Amino acid sequence: MRLLRVIFCVLAASVTGCPEGDDDAGPDADADADSDADSDSDSDADGDADSDTDADTDADGDTDADGDTDADGDADSCEGVVCSDLDGPCSVGVCDPADGECDVDAINENEPCDDEDPETYFDACSDGACSGDLCEPDANEEDDVLGDATAIGVGMTEVLTLCPDDPDFFRIDTDLVAVQTYEIETSDGAGGCSVDTVVTAWAADGVTLLDDDDDGGSVGNCSLAKASAESGSPILIGVTGFDELELGPYALEVRRATEVEPNDVVEDATDPDRGDLGLLGGFGQPGDVDFFAIDVTGSCGGRVTVETSDGQGGCAADVRVTLFDPDGETELASDGGEGRCGALTEVVGPGLHFVRLDEVGGDETGDYHVAAIVEDIDGRPEAEPNDSLETATSSPVGMVCGSIDPAEQDDDNFSFRLRCGGDITVRADDGFGGCGTGTSSVGLRLFDSGGVELVPGSGGDGQCPLIDPEVLGGAANLTAGLYYVEVTDWDNNAAVPRYYVYITSSEVDAEPNDTIADAAGPFDATFAACGWSAEGSDVDLYELTVADGANVRVETVADGGDDCPMDTVVQLLDADGLALVEDDDGGGDVCSLIDPAEDAPAADLAAGTYFVAVRAYGQNAVGPYRLDVQIGQ
Repeated sequence: MRLLRVIFCVLAASVTGCPEGDDDAGPDADADADSDADSDSDSDADGDADSDTDADTDADGDTDADGDTDADGDADSCEGVVCSDLDGPCSVGVCDPADGECDVDAINENEPCDDEDPETYFDACSDGACSGDLCEPDANEEDDVLGDATAIGVGMTEVLTLCPDDPDFFRIDTDLVAVQTYEIETSDGAGGCSVDTVVTAWAADGVTLLDDDDDGGSVGNCSLAKASAESGSPILIGVTGFDELELGPYALEVRRATEVEPNDVVEDATDPDRGDLGLLGGFGQPGDVDFFAIDVTGSCGGRVTVETSDGQGGCAADVRVTLFDPDGETELASDGGEGRCGALTEVVGPGLHFVRLDEVGGDETGDYHVAAIVEDIDGRPEAEPNDSLETATSSPVGMVCGSIDPAEQDDDNFSFRLRCGGDITVRADDGFGGCGTGTSSVGLRLFDSGGVELVPGSGGDGQCPLIDPEVLGGAANLTAGLYYVEVTDWDNNAAVPRYYVYITSSEVDAEPNDTIADAAGPFDATFAACGWSAEGSDVDLYELTVADGANVRVETVADGGDDCPMDTVVQLLDADGLALVEDDDGGGDVCSLIDPAEDAPAADLAAGTYFVAVRAYGQNAVGPYRLDVQIGQ
């Protein structure tokens, strides 16, 4: 049979040709038939099924690509299947051709992601899923409130955990005999920064803010706060996340602040960032000199006290302290101290001052502790020229400051306004209630708005000068209006490098009146009151007795001009002290106004007791105000 097939191919070669060496000359073994679309038995020259695209089978005998199976003979199970709903930060959806089902392929392995769980941190991709470590507060934690602050000392804490709504509070118990400055810094405990923290430092009362910092740390978004306290007075520390979603591990390091070398010239002075400081330092070699910068931020300067010690009550080195003016050259005071410790106290003007420390003999080395305290003095500084009433420095009632140079025939004048009238008291002192050097040579005079002298002068008796309305009638029972105080050198022969003059009046509200029990009044008819808003949370309360159906109009007003002397906030309170209505800037300029025509809670009141509260808009605002209250139908 094989012989006959070979003979047939030879005879037919001239017509169709035969395959060379093809043992399988018959139809394709994979096909069900060798026929094409036009014939049931038609085959190609090779004897295989026709490869025409209209055929039901392809060259391999499988179903054609346009048919039910693919080139390998398998069904195309993923056609039309969509898996994108499985896509995520750690995965991508793909179709499995074996069964047409959607599977997940992992991507971004170990890369950061967000599992949208606020209780986890360090979220990362792992095997196609996003997950993180569960945030669990530290074991036995009791520091979620300031009163339960955890005591810590100098050094690094263990790694702690910051969780949502889980602030951590700490207490540093100071142990040196003088003021000490501490640096409080967050990190991850290994030189990095994994949590965006905020560090806040308070004094022992838990209210007085010493410092706060967000991103001042040495790494990333970690924090660095600096705080000073006297020995035995704790520093309270709070650590929170930058926002409520910030969480994770952190460590807290507490360091005693030290001098920064080189600091042997003014230009390289160690800067503590604030006037109060308590630093550890030392004379590393004979003749070593150390400079420190002290910032006096009071508008009228402040009192600077500098002391040295060994930090434990003794004096290891024989230290001399010298205080310089902001120019770094003018010497203001110097002291070699007793028992090898240097110390001085001086009232100075505002600005950056410098302290130089050197070893008295210049031949010793040794460590020391230097502590400096700055007590700021705030008031209205003179503005030259102000040597006449016409050029007087405008000032609210309160403290004013300046200096007098008799060589220039220098006189300083200040104008102020009584808003309600009353008595005026004027006194001069050293800024702290005493008669410092030069203060007793200051003279004071009082004038009315027309330049008429009301009090001819006070001073020259070796005491702090004083205009007392009970002694000098020209300062008593004055009407509302503009007045002037002149400050002179009483003997016209000595310079007054710095003076402080206090102007007060009887119209200023009598403190304390910041509680309902101490409220001024009661008032049952229209009245005007003058008050003084002190720095911080000071509030002045006035009690009203109101008839049934009455309206109450409350306004703080300017003193004849368009500008309010004080940015106020006023409230109308019920008998229990609950606010019925509040206003900030409803009046002229930044004055306040509660108008019953616009503010319904102040209209048609039930008979009873009410209160008006006045406070400054800002926590740091200080100044006078006039309050007008109308009670009627």
